[in-house]
Amino acid sequence: EFGVGDHNYCRDPDTTGRPWCYHGDSDGIYTSWEYCIVYRPCQCWSGKQLDYRGTLSVIKNNNPCQKWTSQTPNWHIRTPKNYPGAGLGDHNYCRNPDKYPRAWCYNGLSTNPRHSDCDVPACEEHRACWDSEVYKGTVNVSKSGVSCQK
Repeated sequence: EFGVGDHNYCRDPDTTGRPWCYHGDSDGIYTSWEYCIVYRPCQCWSGKQLDYRGTLSVIKNNNPCQKWTSQTPNWHIRTPKNYPGAGLGDHNYCRNPDKYPRAWCYNGLSTNPRHSDCDVPACEEHRACWDSEVYKGTVNVSKSGVSCQK
């Protein structure tokens, strides 16, 4: 049910709220465990909103966002090719590809303002973007970079 099996992927079988894994010595003795860094597509924000993957597509003045693949009306270098893994694509959804304090986008109607923050809704308390209970991906390294054990 929780994706535990003959592999070394991060999981959350005890529903702690975040995926984790065991790691140990070369004899296969489990000496400790550690959380893993696993993000899911978030519909809300936590921290600097780097993991936000919702569909909000307007800036604070309600102008629509410009597609990340478009260079009009605002030319830019923040493209899916230049920022892989940042959630950019052929869409105009708010994102935070460059560790700005909040998710943002380019103004799709004009060059003034060139870009602006988006009003991304906050996550409920204790609901970060971990999706731990259903995570069945292939991350197999703990947050400190140690390989997980089977």
